Amino acid sequence: MPPLHGPGKGGRVGASATQHVVQNLVRDSTRDEDPREALLKYANLAESDPKFTAAWRINQPNPVFQNAEEEEEEE
Repeated sequence: MPPLHGPGKGGRVGASATQHVVQNLVRDSTRDEDPREALLKYANLAESDPKFTAAWRINQPNPVFQNAEEEEEEE
């Protein structure tokens, strides 16, 4: 596709330098951020002020697991 010359060519309106600056001014930077690091930013806050898991600190039941016994196959 050849480059467009002048405003309004091919159904497009010519863009100015100001339009380019305004479009890139409010750029979403969440795609550039590592998701693991984004969650670890809140790890200290969640540890010091637990809002959703504070109830389980007192009455969390002890995990009960079944003891795995190896069964011998008799032939």
